[in-house]
Amino acid sequence: MRTTLKSLGVLAGTVAMLLAGAASVPAKPVVAGMAKTVVEGEVSANAQAFIDRQTRFGAMPTSPERISLYADEIFDEHATLWEAAGTVIKGKEAIRTAITGTLGKLPSFRMFPTRVAVDGNVVLYGAHNEVEIHGTTVSYPAIYRVVLGDDGKVIQGRRYYDRFTWFRGLDPTLENLFEGVRDGGSAPVRGTADRAAAWNNRDAAALIAGTGPLTGPGAGPLHTTGGKTAYLTRFFAKAESLQVRPGQTVRTAEATYQEWYGTVTTAERQTPASFGIIERFDNRRRSWELTFDTLPLIAGPQKVEELYALL
Repeated sequence: MRTTLKSLGVLAGTVAMLLAGAASVPAKPVVAGMAKTVVEGEVSANAQAFIDRQTRFGAMPTSPERISLYADEIFDEHATLWEAAGTVIKGKEAIRTAITGTLGKLPSFRMFPTRVAVDGNVVLYGAHNEVEIHGTTVSYPAIYRVVLGDDGKVIQGRRYYDRFTWFRGLDPTLENLFEGVRDGGSAPVRGTADRAAAWNNRDAAALIAGTGPLTGPGAGPLHTTGGKTAYLTRFFAKAESLQVRPGQTVRTAEATYQEWYGTVTTAERQTPASFGIIERFDNRRRSWELTFDTLPLIAGPQKVEELYALL
């Protein structure tokens, strides 16, 4: 299948440059039945096809038909799929096996679109997810980052959400990484000419410079420099080394999204594990949102296996 891959530039420069954004249509409801969902950017026919399929999958009860929709209609034959600390799943049949296993453990999983950002053939599908785990309904936000082929099927997918929300009620010993982080205090702020280097050098001050209120897994919004510094300090205390490079960039009139993709090591994961972060910089409110999975930061591979056995 021929695909059209849009060349997306590497994010560099100051946060002010990130916040500049690019022209697109105003935010609006996506499609009928999604009245509470907004889209940023101009939706192509291919992007609309993916949005419709993804939304239908999210609302369906678990059944063979749901699994077939996911594997056969959403993904291309040779697609890849990844989530934090996992290996890249390659090919439609392997993706079918993976979603069969996930829905086997979490059959009540539901997904409702909240904010969708589109830039050419790249879609960030923001969602409100719900799942019942041992009688308790758990809700959590997610971003599904996809690159689409000419037919609107996913050729590369990456999933960003915090699996800590699944397990915190099952294992009281599991660390709540950002517990107690609040606004307050102060710290010096300076600019940065290279945001990738700021992440990899664990430079909280450079990352914070020029940003507005911060919201991330487990905390926020944090308005003060001290609060944001405390959040990143807690993050870097767990991420003993971080090596990321720019992934996809999505720019709309409303916001700029930057994906960072690479590896992380922790005390429990001395061998580098795959890891990723999505940043969203709101052009109007100047807010700064982070989406990533804390589970690889707080649990090693054996602990993760034990947690999945509890589902």
